Amino acid sequence: MRQKNRYGKVYSLSGALDIGALYEEGFKRVLQFLPLFGDKDDFLNSENNLLKLVTEQADQDVTTEFIMTCGRQDFLFENNNGFYAATQALLPLRYRVFDEAHDWAFWDSQIEQVVNEIKKDQDNG
Repeated sequence: MRQKNRYGKVYSLSGALDIGALYEEGFKRVLQFLPLFGDKDDFLNSENNLLKLVTEQADQDVTTEFIMTCGRQDFLFENNNGFYAATQALLPLRYRVFDEAHDWAFWDSQIEQVVNEIKKDQDNG
């Protein structure tokens, strides 16, 4: 997000995009966040907070296209929905939802699609 015009596209496959919400929900892996981000207040005020970065940079032109992908059976599905709802008006953002879970079978199919899109963009560009 700090260099959002550096890349043509950025993909998130089942991403934990709203870490702040995960702190609030008592996400079972919050203890793993502490060495990375500190406590909730440290995180919310840091450059690691994607929602904060998007909001602060809302008035900037963005050429990068952001693509989110998540499955309805993924434990991060509601987190992705919340991030999309909060940022869709601020970013060139596409959200792809599938009837899948948080697993490698889903990601393998999505990685193949991402690679094909990149190849198509290179052929056209």
